[in-house]
Amino acid sequence: MSDDDRLETVLTTLLYLRADLESLDPAAARALSVTIDMVGETLTARRVRSGSWD
Repeated sequence: MSDDDRLETVLTTLLYLRADLESLDPAAARALSVTIDMVGETLTARRVRSGSWD
């Protein structure tokens, strides 16, 4: 499994977690969105640098 695959798995997991948190703790869900954005930006930057888009 490549690093990009791992980042994609983490991103997907965080998105599901945020969806679950939205009804339980909206503030926590918003805070998690910051992490989701950072992981997404990292993944995008890695793909831009390597030229690998799925």
